[in-house]
Amino acid sequence: GGAYWQAREDGSGVDLARCLFEALPDVEFVATIEEKHLEPFLALSKTWELSKRTAPITIVPQDMPNAQWAQDDGRSGTANGAVVTLTPRYASRGDETSSWTPGEMRALESFAATGRKVARSPLLFQGGNAIVVRDPKRGGERVLLLGEAEVYRNTSLGLTQAQAIEAFRVEFGVQRVLVLPAVAYHIDYEVSPRVVNGELVCFVADGAAAAVEVLRATVDVLEREKKLDEAMARS
Repeated sequence: GGAYWQAREDGSGVDLARCLFEALPDVEFVATIEEKHLEPFLALSKTWELSKRTAPITIVPQDMPNAQWAQDDGRSGTANGAVVTLTPRYASRGDETSSWTPGEMRALESFAATGRKVARSPLLFQGGNAIVVRDPKRGGERVLLLGEAEVYRNTSLGLTQAQAIEAFRVEFGVQRVLVLPAVAYHIDYEVSPRVVNGELVCFVADGAAAAVEVLRATVDVLEREKKLDEAMARS
């Protein structure tokens, strides 16, 4: 859009763009925006702290709205030394169903029109449900973590489960595919892989621990603002 949902630091798509543009001045950005939002967005961006930027920002207007879930519409990698974005058979939303999202398809066309390399896969997938990692304990073996919904999307197109998994292995250029059960929606909601001290570690969401931290932060604020006394806060 062309404005914050509420105000600066509200976590909206526009505010996310601001944070990225300000925090990463040497990183080039390409973004799409619906045409009707372009002028308000450009006006708002003049209030941002972009004077330290050394890399360009390219804003591509398009005639359809697009959502902020860019990762679902493609996964970037390298082929023959060039960065290539692998896109699905068509951009979609939903888990049990695969509803076509034309705005995201138009965004991919816009992205390609800026000179970026885009390759369309014959497979149907949502990128947030496909994460490639390297396993340092297996010589850097490339492994695709794949949410089970992506297998089912492609069996509905006529492949067997084994064929779908093998097709993903080939398309993503990995040695192995590990299919994960659906916990919430996409596996990028649940798993954040990192290499720590030569070992692959997957951070996962812990709802109970998060609830404690939220309560602790809230109580600290209430005590500081004199809404709770010290004894009640400690309790």
